[in-house]
This record gives sequence, C-alpha cells and structure tokens, in this order.
Amino acid sequence: MDSTTGNSPNARPSSSTSSDSTSDPAFDPMPDVHQTIGDYSGSREVNLWGPLVVNGLVRVASDITVGGIVHARRSWALTGSLEIKSGSQLTTESGISTGSLCVHGQFKSEAGGDEAIDEVSVMGQLIVCKDAKFPLGKVIIIGDLILEDMAFLYALSNDETVWR
Repeated sequence: MDSTTGNSPNARPSSSTSSDSTSDPAFDPMPDVHQTIGDYSGSREVNLWGPLVVNGLVRVASDITVGGIVHARRSWALTGSLEIKSGSQLTTESGISTGSLCVHGQFKSEAGGDEAIDEVSVMGQLIVCKDAKFPLGKVIIIGDLILEDMAFLYALSNDETVWR
C-alpha cells in the first residue's frame, strides 16, 4: 500500500467518479500543507483537503473546494466558485471577488489582526448555509443571496450592506 505522510486513512475522500476520466488527467490532491510565495493561478478545479497558504493573489478560472484551512495574504479572483466545506475555514487579509461564494464552514476575514476587512464583493451568488459564520464590515452582492439561516440577515442589518 502507498502511504502518504501525515494523512489519516479518512483524511481524503476517495474520488471514484468516472464522469470524464478519459478527457482530463488524473487529479492529484495537494499535500497536507501547500505553501506558495508568489501568486497562485489555476485553470481547472482545485480540491484542497489540507491547509493552503498563499502569499500572493489566488487566481483560479474554475472551482475551488476547501476542505482545510485556506489563508490568502492578498485577494482572491475567481471566475468559478469557491466552496468552503463544513469544518473548514477560509482566512483572507483582503477582498474576495468571485462568481459564486458558497459558505458551509467558517469564513474569517482579517486585515492584519482581528479586524474585519472593509468589504467582500460577490459578483454572482452568495450562498450562506446554516451555521456558517461570516463576520464582515461591508458586503456587496451583485446577484443572488441564498440563505439557509435567516439569522445571517440580522447580523448584516447592523453592518454597511449594499444590495443591488
């Protein structure tokens, strides 16, 4: 058996889907901790099952699924979607501009310390699932807001929120 360092047997789900295995190369999951000093760019779907630390701009043309802690020191620019799985966390020191932001877990936005960032811009859908935590200063949504828990609206009512 091929053992991967630092992984428990159930750390990653098995990818046994055979939808388009002939057209795309086999997907190699990222290591438990992936750190890049510059910008991160990708043109296909990225599944993260461990922490990813990016010291530059995260730019992905497809979807990102977060299964661990993801921290970006600059901003995110996605034309696909960003999904934060339950039990995972996204930490950013800058804004997010994305086609679709789906929050299942904890969204933590910081600027240097414990301060919330000025704003998060979502150009498509913002999907906030039940028990998601989303502390923000200002939310700009040009598109749809999908909520599973109405308590999120009460939290937003005290902040500067722009609805278009």
